[in-house]
Amino acid sequence: MRCVARTVGIAREPLCLLQCREERSELELEGSLRCSGGRYRLSKRSIQRLLGELFGLNIGLGSVCTQERNISEALAPAVQELREHLHNEEALRVNIDETRFRQHSRTSWLWMAATKDFALFKLSFSRARQVATWMLGSDCGVFITSDRYAVYDAWSDEQRQVCWAHLVRDFRRIASRPGAAAEVGEGLLSIAEELFALWHRFKRGELRRSSLRVYLSSLRLRTRRCLERGVLCPGRTGRTCRLLLEHFSALWSFARLEGVEPTNNHAEQQLRHAVLWRKQSYGTHSEAGSRYVERILSVVHSLALQGRALWEYLSHAAVAVLQGHHAASLLPAPALAPSSAQP
Repeated sequence: MRCVARTVGIAREPLCLLQCREERSELELEGSLRCSGGRYRLSKRSIQRLLGELFGLNIGLGSVCTQERNISEALAPAVQELREHLHNEEALRVNIDETRFRQHSRTSWLWMAATKDFALFKLSFSRARQVATWMLGSDCGVFITSDRYAVYDAWSDEQRQVCWAHLVRDFRRIASRPGAAAEVGEGLLSIAEELFALWHRFKRGELRRSSLRVYLSSLRLRTRRCLERGVLCPGRTGRTCRLLLEHFSALWSFARLEGVEPTNNHAEQQLRHAVLWRKQSYGTHSEAGSRYVERILSVVHSLALQGRALWEYLSHAAVAVLQGHHAASLLPAPALAPSSAQP
């Protein structure tokens, strides 16, 4: 790319300064291209217009696709390292969720597994259990927080927290039904309101964990009694209450485990960016495009959780690949194994 200084005719400056400006312009161009899609959710045509306005470039849509494919290939080893870390570290607390996404003009699913330090995305046509185990490992060793989707029943109740925010939605539906179901639903909603009030007091430091457990013990008893009454109701209310009783201990894991929240809000926060991107686009139309989406989202959110700069990371990743090296690790520094640390 020609240097901006040369274009406007500043020819008397030292050559080294012109070279620095040229290199900076190229880095700015590459950084803009790499960040535009995954971070700012721009379409390929919008990226084309942006590069024209910022840099005066007349770049084709095919070139944008080529650059995204190159970025994706450069990021593949770092994203694979996240998956391997999820498989090997059993002490991790993971929030997992999935949302619809268009792929090859068909409905598919964008899966996301997030710890407090990084996030891994996977785009798949399947919403079956094998995708979750592909991400987290077949032995289901990590602790997960999730909604009530049956796929997550592969994890034992001791290794799982069911999201209370999703339960509140179930309780509202129960409360809206006629007859005894309405009374059961109202009772469960009252319990949920008290639970969140206790949790917020605990988070503010007003309650110790031991005190939280004492207060929750009475809520557990009331919840069980409400669900037992709900089992006697016909239709969906009875089925929902029966399933909740089967996994009753998974509703209360947050009370005994550090680092576990009663909701799956962390996962939904990581997915929100992808949901907005989905609404602004028509999804992916190739295998390479699908891999780009899941890899760039993994990078964007992992770096954000660690407070690292996306533009700088992507620029260094491009340089590393040109020099025959891998992109830098997406794991936080203490989690890096000696073999995976960069020289």
